[in-house]
Amino acid sequence: MGGSRPIPKTSSAWTPTHQFNLSDEVFYLDLSSSFTINSPPFTDLSEISRMPFGNEKGTAVLGTSGVRIFLIGGVQQDMTTFSYNGTNSSLWIYNVNSQRWDVPGPGTNGPPLPIRRSTATVISKNGTIYILVEMDTASNVFTILEEFFTFDTLLLRWTNLTSLPNHPYKRSHSTATLMPDGKIIYIGGVTQSIPGEPATRIKLHNAHVHDRDFHFDLNQTLSLQHKNLL
Repeated sequence: MGGSRPIPKTSSAWTPTHQFNLSDEVFYLDLSSSFTINSPPFTDLSEISRMPFGNEKGTAVLGTSGVRIFLIGGVQQDMTTFSYNGTNSSLWIYNVNSQRWDVPGPGTNGPPLPIRRSTATVISKNGTIYILVEMDTASNVFTILEEFFTFDTLLLRWTNLTSLPNHPYKRSHSTATLMPDGKIIYIGGVTQSIPGEPATRIKLHNAHVHDRDFHFDLNQTLSLQHKNLL
């Protein structure tokens, strides 16, 4: 879903500083059959399932029923005007059966997530999406944020957990891994002290472990061999 695609150099829209537009294309790959990695048999669903906007740096998670795919955040581009921030919704839902896109709609409650990009996102077995917000899409200043939201996909309820003590420290381009015991581990990425300053890399062994049951984080150092190399 989405991504970037090059503008042909023969196009009047191409310039040295504008060589790509965002993509509104949708593809799927059937993993139930064998295939060669040199020629994976992607199926293009764009004609019937085209996204409502071009998107990149969004995060997609599969709902517990296996029918709905939740797309969180990302940079949105209107594919007619090519202007950015094409919608006012940070969450879009793709239904695998109907092959249609929609927003959560009536009944959604709680303070919604502002449109952000490069989130570190996982979904739990009970259908709650945990979203570590990483970067602001509305600012021209490079800004790594410190926001933490959840979205209950069954109750359609947003919850802002940013005010909790010891929530995950701000980072961007990190990985989020949901462990069998329910904890979420955030590893790697970059951080910054103030908006506008260059990012600094986070060593891999400096991880945040979020306990979903008690809603607090442990700033832990992972026991890794040769961690001085990480």
